[in-house]
Amino acid sequence: MGVDVRGIVRRKKAADVVEELGAEVIIVKSFDVEAYLRAFDGCDGVIHLIGIVNEWYATFQDVNVHGTRVVLESADKSQVSKFVTPSGLGVDKYEERAWATNGYFWSKREIEMMCQSSPVPCVVFRPSYILGSGDELIPNLVDAISQGTVLVVETGSAPMQPIFVEDAATAFIRAALGWGEPHSTYDLVGPETVTLMNLIPRVAKSMEEEGFNVPDYKIHKVLVKEAPESLGISREEVDVMLCDVLGDFTPFTRDFQITLTPLDLAIRAAVQHAKVEGV
Repeated sequence: MGVDVRGIVRRKKAADVVEELGAEVIIVKSFDVEAYLRAFDGCDGVIHLIGIVNEWYATFQDVNVHGTRVVLESADKSQVSKFVTPSGLGVDKYEERAWATNGYFWSKREIEMMCQSSPVPCVVFRPSYILGSGDELIPNLVDAISQGTVLVVETGSAPMQPIFVEDAATAFIRAALGWGEPHSTYDLVGPETVTLMNLIPRVAKSMEEEGFNVPDYKIHKVLVKEAPESLGISREEVDVMLCDVLGDFTPFTRDFQITLTPLDLAIRAAVQHAKVEGV
């Protein structure tokens, strides 16, 4: 796209990765307006990706809400043309659904309201699971299938609309370049609706095609109350897995001129990366 990228990170390790990818690196270790003002100097758009889905090391208030407020304030003072950030599917159901009534969904709702009232033109994306190289879902499934047991919360029947990481990245970049309606919210979802129970055999099939030794694996269902301990994740992450909200990809594919990648190609890319990484 011919875009000059400036990657703002907190740690040297992350800076090394960004630098290897060919972007300019600036390390900002805390939410500091003056540091962001220097970092945003000369920038046309800001993509804000900092966020947490559990409170193991920090709070939703401090990171998701306060952090976004500081970055958005800095973007306003820097007179950038567009501010882009992710929210999540189901945020608009806060306090309406049991799974949406927690600190994570509250913090994302606060971010959405903040963006709507900001003088900076904002685009908010509500993504489903993002699949591709190094995603957070497929490598865990690959490992579980390889070990012979896949844990599924309840029935594993909650619908999801996974999107390929390159499609999602294209949308974020184009939004930062001025595409899309200002002060808008888009569902960032893929072309196919599946459940986890549907997804597991498709991952296993892709693993076989990539040369994995796929055992006769079993699926073990766990109760919601047991899921955090069994899966080693937070209750908020379990709630996200239970989200049964479906999005509409038509507005974002239209406004950002994106042809969505088929789900099986996204799965294959993720499995191939897992193979390279030795998962």
